[in-house]
Amino acid sequence: MSNQEKIIIEILAGSQGEIHGCEGCTAGGCCGTEDYSATTRMVAEVLQEQYGDKVEVRYVDVEQTGLKAYPKILNILSVGYKYPITVINGKPRLAGGVSLDQIRKLVEEAIDEPQD
Repeated sequence: MSNQEKIIIEILAGSQGEIHGCEGCTAGGCCGTEDYSATTRMVAEVLQEQYGDKVEVRYVDVEQTGLKAYPKILNILSVGYKYPITVINGKPRLAGGVSLDQIRKLVEEAIDEPQD
């Protein structure tokens, strides 16, 4: 990863908008966006302790920012996936909860990816 840019991890949270239903939500119900900002901070602290400047973790409240920068997210939501959605280097990778273990695995994969 010596020449690779920083790995950007974004945790997107918001209401489901017109996509209804919170059954199966790992947070236990319709929670809005506030519940995941603290989780994102914890993930950022752990990952930056482990990987240093190789990673950057961002919380994105889509109620405030919209989804213009994330065109694939509407498709993901329309087929039934739920917030929060974890995006790594611009690719949606996880949905419906925040898993530090899964994020770590994906970071390791991104570190090991060959450069073009």
